[in-house]
Amino acid sequence: SLNYMQKILVDGYNLLHRAKDLREVLIENIEAARQLLIDKLISYKARRQVAITIVFDGRQVGMPLQQQVHGLTVVYSQPPQDADTVLRALICREKNRRKTLVVSSDKSVAEFAKTMNAETMLAEEFYRRFLQSAPHITVQDKYDYSLSPEELDEWLKIFNSSK
Repeated sequence: SLNYMQKILVDGYNLLHRAKDLREVLIENIEAARQLLIDKLISYKARRQVAITIVFDGRQVGMPLQQQVHGLTVVYSQPPQDADTVLRALICREKNRRKTLVVSSDKSVAEFAKTMNAETMLAEEFYRRFLQSAPHITVQDKYDYSLSPEELDEWLKIFNSSK
């Protein structure tokens, strides 16, 4: 069980290449595959109190190096750095490595994580156990229900005035 984990670091493309259904999307459209994986992680995170950071190789021009997507941190390595280098740096920065899970099937990343006392799990195993059957929600369906305080006041005025 991963219940005691506080942080999960995911090697993005490593996982995409090792999850059969995602790999099929990846061959067609890298952007769509990445989004699908992000959606699945958001859905997983919604059911658990855990911080998740996913690292992808190389950012396209104009893309932020790091963005928050519904509480999920998405990081892009900046050439000449690759995702592995970024993952190692993130592992080093973790204060509580025993409660940090590094998801990668890359031997060098996994070995490094172990020497730093972090937990590791093969990408395909993590995917199979936690993401494969994660309800595939589109982010819009799930998150666009919140109203700003102003919108709420407006609606309350409208409803109250109809009495």
